[in-house]
Amino acid sequence: MAGRIIRCVFFEDGRLVEKKRILSKGVTKIDNRTIAQIMQGRDNPMKRYRRVYKKYFGWFDVPISCELIKIILPEGITEIDKFTFAGYDCLKEIVIPNSVIKIDNYAFLGCTSLRKVIISARVKIPQQLNILEISQYAFWECPKFSIIFSKDI
Repeated sequence: MAGRIIRCVFFEDGRLVEKKRILSKGVTKIDNRTIAQIMQGRDNPMKRYRRVYKKYFGWFDVPISCELIKIILPEGITEIDKFTFAGYDCLKEIVIPNSVIKIDNYAFLGCTSLRKVIISARVKIPQQLNILEISQYAFWECPKFSIIFSKDI
């Protein structure tokens, strides 16, 4: 089985460009290292980072020129880990598949441009209880986002 495709929309040269990246086979949990690898895999790798200090969290690295505007996660991902998208202040939209069952605390910490979190609507099947757990602080410092449940993903 080949790897799954993550679709990303970047802002490049004054326009939006969609690019596809292959997620390694067997990966079910997305974390900040996975996203960094996706960003490094671009045609023009983004190698510059800034150190950000968040009270209570300490220091961590985020891209200097945040160009990731939208990301569509593939089916098969089950968890979005702590600090996965922390500091991606240009991220405006994320599409989360039905397979995700947990979004951990601070996964989107400081994503101040985040507007839409589109989540695949859950299908209720008695044999497969697929409930999404969104941790209390998953969207800490994301002042203007809304969660949209959609069957059309």
